[in-house]
Amino acid sequence: MSPDEALPLPSKSGDRQPSTLDPRTVASALSSAQGFLSAVLDGITDPIFVKDDRHHYLYFNDAFCTLTGIPREQMIGRSDQDLFEPSEAIKFQTADLAVLESGIPQVHEEAVTDCRGSTRIVSAKKTRIQDALGNRYLVCTIRDVTDIKRQEAELKGAIARFDLINRATNEGLWEIGLIDGNLDHPDNLVWWSPKFRELLGFRTVEEFPDRVESWSDRIHPDDAAWVVAALADHIKDPTGQTPYDVEYRMFTRDGECRWYRDIGITIRNEHGVPLKIVGTFHDVTDRRRAEDALQYQKHLFKSVLDNIPHRVWLKDRQGRHVVVNQPFADSLGIEPAALIGKTDFDLWPDDKAQMFQDEDQSVMDTGQVFSLEEQLPMPDGTVRWFSTTKTPMYDEAGWVMGTTGISMDVSDRRHAEAALRQSKEELEFRVEERTAELRETVDELQKAVFVRERAEHSLLKTLKELQFRQFAMDQAALIAITNPQGVITYVNDKLCEISGYSEAELIGKTHRIVNSGYHPPEFFQQMWETIRSGKVWRAEVKNRAKAGHFYWVATTIVPALDQDGRVLKYLAIRFDISDRKFAEEALRHSESQLRQQTTELQTTLWELQRTQSQLIQSEKMSSLGQLVAGVAHEINNPVNFIYGNLNYANEYAEDLLQVVCLYQQHYPQPVPEIQKALGDTDLGFLLEDMPKLLKSMRVGAERIQKIVMSLRNFSRMDEAEVKAVDLHEGIDNTLMILQSRLKGKPGQPAIDVLREYGSLPQVECYASSLNQVFMNILSNAIDALEDAIDKGEWGDSQSDPCGNRPDSPCITIRTEYIVPDHVAIYLIDNGPGIPASVQKRLFDPFFTTKPVGKGTGLGMSISYQIVTERHGGTLECISEPGQGAMFRIEIPIRQG
Repeated sequence: MSPDEALPLPSKSGDRQPSTLDPRTVASALSSAQGFLSAVLDGITDPIFVKDDRHHYLYFNDAFCTLTGIPREQMIGRSDQDLFEPSEAIKFQTADLAVLESGIPQVHEEAVTDCRGSTRIVSAKKTRIQDALGNRYLVCTIRDVTDIKRQEAELKGAIARFDLINRATNEGLWEIGLIDGNLDHPDNLVWWSPKFRELLGFRTVEEFPDRVESWSDRIHPDDAAWVVAALADHIKDPTGQTPYDVEYRMFTRDGECRWYRDIGITIRNEHGVPLKIVGTFHDVTDRRRAEDALQYQKHLFKSVLDNIPHRVWLKDRQGRHVVVNQPFADSLGIEPAALIGKTDFDLWPDDKAQMFQDEDQSVMDTGQVFSLEEQLPMPDGTVRWFSTTKTPMYDEAGWVMGTTGISMDVSDRRHAEAALRQSKEELEFRVEERTAELRETVDELQKAVFVRERAEHSLLKTLKELQFRQFAMDQAALIAITNPQGVITYVNDKLCEISGYSEAELIGKTHRIVNSGYHPPEFFQQMWETIRSGKVWRAEVKNRAKAGHFYWVATTIVPALDQDGRVLKYLAIRFDISDRKFAEEALRHSESQLRQQTTELQTTLWELQRTQSQLIQSEKMSSLGQLVAGVAHEINNPVNFIYGNLNYANEYAEDLLQVVCLYQQHYPQPVPEIQKALGDTDLGFLLEDMPKLLKSMRVGAERIQKIVMSLRNFSRMDEAEVKAVDLHEGIDNTLMILQSRLKGKPGQPAIDVLREYGSLPQVECYASSLNQVFMNILSNAIDALEDAIDKGEWGDSQSDPCGNRPDSPCITIRTEYIVPDHVAIYLIDNGPGIPASVQKRLFDPFFTTKPVGKGTGLGMSISYQIVTERHGGTLECISEPGQGAMFRIEIPIRQG
């Protein structure tokens, strides 16, 4: 029953007359309950008062007197006009009247000025009650919110400032009001800034309401519990020692999972009670992903280095170690971190350290790879052999910044070679030793006859020990006896111990009681077929114990037969092999993981070798291109100067020769000194030979110009990386550079080159890279032809793909346009051909058939990558021994 539903008194009229009771009369009527009511209300810390319908104060607690500053005796029976400023009194009575007339409780915020002139802001909740006589009263509970209002004003100013910062820093703002310091209170006021919603992909309040659940429901499930707990712990800690500064994952409106940084701070009143918490919200996904990617790259690089089974290190120009892998550190017995910054003089004896330093300096000065096999002392006192390779390390500008080294332990190979030599020396000794062993074998056979006689004697003794052994087996094995139908008639204690069943639980049952369901029906069907035929059956069986766990037994079932061969019973002997089976299962799982890791490591190592080959060859070709372009530029200037002045020199010589002729014609008898000079210079030969000399100089200068142009076109250092070019020009430039190797030499014929060019359009390609491919293949063809000439292995007319002289080495270059958008280049030689075993590995990195120092094994591998990966084409080799070799290159006309 509500306060307004008190039982009414009988009335003669339907309308209730206003109460005419005096406030003192009402106070007298309530005097009997005054003591108890005073004790209850004075114990409440919030101000409370009671008024009648004429706005007189009937009751109030001490907290209300403290708020107004008016003593209790001055307030009894007074109205608002007697106690407060007129303007405040009118506001109070207007609000009171609305509640008294409507009966609907209301909450107002009001300004109250106490007797000292101090104004406080209060939240007043007013409710109407009615007694049995129909008298209406106003009950009001008050909460002082002055401090809250001041903090709200300060907060609004702070929010305005934060909003400006928010626009500049791309951060969202948020605020959560705290009722009773409770984060989960349903009446908490929540505010999310527009930028906060925008960072999560929302635009309006309807899409992302101002509720705590809007935020917490979108936190990643793995982060939700600890993030909310961190916020709650921060709110509960009045000391501020528990900060709220967290990074966690949330799902955006589109379902994307992103990382955010959330920073909050709790605002408290002077008593330390939390009023609200405000904070900033920032998207840190890009930074987290970059950090994760960097960490992954570092981990991957370290994993690859540490799993390479060779010693690997990097040094700077001062010889300090900047990177070492785990095998290198293990070989020295020092942790990798302790090696960083150390020099060879910190790790090795001075003579060894000086040798290593000299080798490094030579590598950096020459830019050449250095390899050797050397002996090094190990921490355990042994000395081992290592095959070491050192290479220069360059920075992005092409300057040498240090050295890299890789060292492979070849001690086993060295020892094997020594052992092989020793084995050869010991072979004859072993033959003699074997002869002696055969003689001993004859003696052993004679002794065996004697042993057999003793064994027969021991057999009798063994029969006596059988009973003892049966007892021993009963202690070690699980033994059961069944009738022909498989019903258990006997079990030993060991079986009961392992299975967990008592003897009474097993007798009269079949072995289905311990069936684990692991084996298929065919398994037991085969068992019954075997033992019913009178044969012994052996297998490893997985059973289930009474407690539910599994155990494995090695089972042997022996049928006992009567004289007619019929089965009387079955004896089952089992040995517990659970530990071994579980260990085997764990071993299989470990081996599977190890195989998978080995496969991944091999793949990573292959990729590392492939990347290393690309870097080495790219660096070599870059240096070669810069050298060729520089030489061409330096030669071009003086040649142009000489060639440009030859015309003038020719004209001047002709003029001078004409003048001499005129002198001879008009002064046939010169003075004696001139006649002597003419006789010494052989003027006739000079007049005839000088024009020829100038013509020869012109031909030489033109030849030099062509070579310089070919060098510049081959390097193409001044062109864009991808450009439409004439492939024939690139081939001709390559042949021009190789011209010295194609020319004949004393005792060696020249190599003919046949150009069978088709009509090709301009082709978009990496011109310098394709020139590198032409250079590699043509150089290999020349090497093959020269090698065949030196060995005198030139083929007959059938081995001549060129179709010209059968006894002349030649290279044919053929091009064709493949409709609609490809071109093909054929590079053919009539050399000795390439074996099938070599063709399979022709494009593998570091594979070469050339002697040490003549080839690196990178040329064909890099050529294959240039054609297939950079140009999206194909490179294939077609060859048979004695039939020459043909390399076919096919690339698209346009890239991309």
